[in-house]
Amino acid sequence: MLRVPGVSEELCAQAVRDLVILGRLCAAGNLQWRGNRTSAPEAEEDEDELSDDEISAKTALQYIFERLSNIIRHESAINKAAALFPKTASLQLIAALCNPLPVETLKPCLTAIMQPLNHLTDSAILPPHSTDATFRTGYEALQSTAQEILALLQKRMGTTELINEKAKVEKAVRERREERRVKRRLEAVSDPVRDGERKRRKHEAAKVRRKEKSTEERGKRRGW
Repeated sequence: MLRVPGVSEELCAQAVRDLVILGRLCAAGNLQWRGNRTSAPEAEEDEDELSDDEISAKTALQYIFERLSNIIRHESAINKAAALFPKTASLQLIAALCNPLPVETLKPCLTAIMQPLNHLTDSAILPPHSTDATFRTGYEALQSTAQEILALLQKRMGTTELINEKAKVEKAVRERREERRVKRRLEAVSDPVRDGERKRRKHEAAKVRRKEKSTEERGKRRGW
């Protein structure tokens, strides 16, 4: 959904219009999600830690919000302006669904809604590095839109509920970070070759970023 290589801004906009209608229909009919883990593993990546009962109880609207959350939080390999089209469209769709749907319909989806909003507004999460000025401007626009959606949800659901949900999401983020740190430490002992390769890639990526930043600063000094 929306995450298509080379997708254009126009196609993303059309997808938003179609999915707004679909989302409202799912909400109106309280449709249940009948996903199959084996048929589309990438599409079900958020379901890995859920029990079969939790998956079967999921609504189609919850599934839509979860997929939108994945798209927004997914780190693109190339931080160019075009990479933001699916993210921008996904955030627009979240806003378009959060505004008219009843609060009681949105409450079961609140965790999935808050995950990308927290990702975009958390000061501890650095924005993706890019030498593309259009990308940086577009990412700042994403952050502003996320703040606007948070303000809308606060008005509709109340400050207390939103703060509680934000705290739950932030706790889950901290726990996942700690799990990754523990996994890296264990991997350094059990598979030093793989750990060394991971560190080498990280070092190379840092060198590329430093070189890009140096080139960008040199261009600014020369008036490019």
